[in-house]
Amino acid sequence: MRDALWDQWVADWEWVLTCMRAKGPPVVVEPLRIDPPISRERLDEIVRYVGPLPEDYIDVVTTRSARVSFHWRLFDDDDEIEPPIEIFRPPIPRGRQRTSFGAIPPPWGGRHMANDTALWDAHDLPRLKDEYDNWLEVCWRPTLEEFPGDPYALEWLDKRPFLDASHGDFLSWDATGHVVYLCHDDGCTIHGQRIAPSFTDLVTWWSRVGCVGPEGDGFEAFVEEGGCDSRTDVVNEWRAWVESAP
Repeated sequence: MRDALWDQWVADWEWVLTCMRAKGPPVVVEPLRIDPPISRERLDEIVRYVGPLPEDYIDVVTTRSARVSFHWRLFDDDDEIEPPIEIFRPPIPRGRQRTSFGAIPPPWGGRHMANDTALWDAHDLPRLKDEYDNWLEVCWRPTLEEFPGDPYALEWLDKRPFLDASHGDFLSWDATGHVVYLCHDDGCTIHGQRIAPSFTDLVTWWSRVGCVGPEGDGFEAFVEEGGCDSRTDVVNEWRAWVESAP
């Protein structure tokens, strides 16, 4: 992995955390934590259990970091404080039409999990495989037995999850190495969609938008029909709001 790209990821993470921290309460910001790389020996053990991993992912977790912990949110869990509605809706310049992002704003970034806020974690891959296999056996294979060819269930086949988005949703690789979003219910508009052509492309785009989500409507608002794109009006509006004064 090129030093320049890694440095850009870190700069983007620090950018959004710094901006969110400057907004003050009820915004909550967790410290950025970049763990050491995983050993090749340990990763080889994991691969024997979960199956082959994309080369760019292997490069990142063995040379940069096995796990990156990152989180911000626009509310305070402990005090159950919700920010004013304006904090969820960045201003739209006069004469411009409000985008889908304006209607469904992102309330957090880097996952909103009680016990884990990692952007990725190589050590967690075996657990993710077990959870994915359980979903297949309990839900999706029985669905296909009853309704052969069901398109929603078919999207669950032949995937390799690398991030637990939340409550049964996963970011996964398909057989070609593309990043695909898997949703456990029918309330998700991006289920089965190819989000990015690779893990590296995903993290580059995701970091630029402050690692919104990945679960929830906020993440979906940034995903175009053709996948992730960091040059859209939605991204530009969001970044402008993040940098704006509280």
